[in-house]
Amino acid sequence: MPNTLGVQAQATTGGVIRSVEQLTKLQLQALESDLPLIVIGDGSNIVPANQTRACIGVMRIPGIYTRKASADAVCVEVAAGESWHALVLFCLARGLHGLENLALIPGRVGAAPIQNIGAYGVELADYVQAVDVIDREGSHHRLNRDECEFSYRDSVFKRRTDLVVTHLHLELCTEFRPILDYPGVRSALEQLGVAQFKAADLVNAIMAIRREKLPDPLREPNAGSFFVNPIVSFDTADRLRSQLGDLQTYTYDGRVKLSAAELIDKAGWKSRGSKKVSCWPQQPLVIVNRGETEAEKILQFAYQIQEDIQQRFQVSLELEPSVLS
Repeated sequence: MPNTLGVQAQATTGGVIRSVEQLTKLQLQALESDLPLIVIGDGSNIVPANQTRACIGVMRIPGIYTRKASADAVCVEVAAGESWHALVLFCLARGLHGLENLALIPGRVGAAPIQNIGAYGVELADYVQAVDVIDREGSHHRLNRDECEFSYRDSVFKRRTDLVVTHLHLELCTEFRPILDYPGVRSALEQLGVAQFKAADLVNAIMAIRREKLPDPLREPNAGSFFVNPIVSFDTADRLRSQLGDLQTYTYDGRVKLSAAELIDKAGWKSRGSKKVSCWPQQPLVIVNRGETEAEKILQFAYQIQEDIQQRFQVSLELEPSVLS
């Protein structure tokens, strides 16, 4: 089973999905075998067991289509098997804006609405018009943005595991309206040395930030961010400031978003771990596999971090990747 964490993993059965018809056949196969159907992309956000009892579908349905929606907006329909970063570059080349801050996020388009991917002040939900899915019985549905129930790193698709994403419908703007509020974005643009930056400059800046902070999974196997940034009350944030001093916080939907990486760093986990499993020094939110073959050993390390953060700061860290068993 493909996974960027670099662990050995084998599923009971499965196949590559290159069309909706192949998806429905695999759904039937899983049903007849009394197995859950789990659809993955590049395996960049999963922690698979060495022996996973499931029918694994590797999503590769291709296709990107555009149509004009209004004078300053274009609808983009993209199939779930397309590379997310390739989609960002596709839109950039055609003057379709909004996704610049989401450049270089690994994985396939089908995973994007499930996680409601976000980075540097932008969330996918900001641009979603609808999501096409197929349920366990093979019926096709189109969910509008509200029906997707998007929130921070969450959506209805995390709860409705019977729904498989086949296509994503986005509405993007033909006018470049950069979002630069997130710390580090403006300074990264300044380092590019351009007086008046364009959309391509913002994409290059975002890519530079990610490459500086995050390990390349081809060289340092990892599953991306292993924990979700916790969202807490203002009272909790004030208590942590008095306990820790300076603290990165962001107002989010009437509450406060904390930096999980900062909490992990302040708890000393950058210098802990083993020769085979540790946090990435530039971004402790990422757990790097340096030779471990068993996913359970990596999860044990993550659970130790969770327990320590809970005891030290009374803050719960939620695992971001899906754990397959």
